[in-house]
Amino acid sequence: MKAESALPACYALVVVDTNVLLSAALAPHGAPAELVDSLLHEGRLVFSKATFAELETRIWKSKFDRYLPVERRRRLSSDTP
Repeated sequence: MKAESALPACYALVVVDTNVLLSAALAPHGAPAELVDSLLHEGRLVFSKATFAELETRIWKSKFDRYLPVERRRRLSSDTP
């Protein structure tokens, strides 16, 4: 018996880890950013609470101060649009 999916047949399930999300934030014109943008435009980006929590702790590290302005980090860690 085949399990039925709630997603239309045209959707693909893609696993995106914290490193891809962080790379996309650091280099908005790089390949990881293109992937994330494509996923956001074509569907919905879904990840676990653990992945989101890991992203939040990583983007606030001081080594990223020169690459990610505070306002951008706030937008990235916000759970509201």
